Amino acid sequence: MRKKSETRRQAILATAAQAFHDKGFDATSMSEVAARLGGSKATLYNYFDSKETLFVTVMLEKARAHVMPVMDAFSSSPDIDAAVRRFALDYLRLVLKPEILVMKRMCLAQAERYGFGQRIYEEAIKPAWGAIAQRLQAAMDEGKLHRGDTWVAAMHLKGLCEAGLIDQCLNGCRGLPTDDEITETAKAGAEAFLRAYRP
Repeated sequence: MRKKSETRRQAILATAAQAFHDKGFDATSMSEVAARLGGSKATLYNYFDSKETLFVTVMLEKARAHVMPVMDAFSSSPDIDAAVRRFALDYLRLVLKPEILVMKRMCLAQAERYGFGQRIYEEAIKPAWGAIAQRLQAAMDEGKLHRGDTWVAAMHLKGLCEAGLIDQCLNGCRGLPTDDEITETAKAGAEAFLRAYRP
């Protein structure tokens, strides 16, 4: 067996991410990724035992690279009002990027069929929103927000941020929003959350 290389692994993930983006999950094969990479399927299987594992790894890497910095910025902000407002805008700008929308559509469409939805939820979605819940807990302990179930509060924040634009874009009901539209949606969501949770 050839020695694994992190550089090679990252190249595989980048190539696979582009292939999934261009052709979708079903139409992308390990042969397709290997051809784009300029290697063999044997090389791919040395790193990833199936297309499903490769796809899940692509999703988890994207989450770590793009989602976690947004969550970390929220968690480390000392002012909860400013943190909520900044988070709403950063989060919406992130999830409304074309490449993120494409991957999210694929994940939603294939998660149950191929059984990888649970892993993505447990390893990416749950920890990310768990970090948000911890910061909300700190704000509640400081008396800046009224007490309640912090996971529910985090889901309220998520829902208020996503109201409108994300559902429309995920369902192909409209084109990509302008930055002004994103800003207005984020502002409305943040203010609704703060009105609901201020003491």
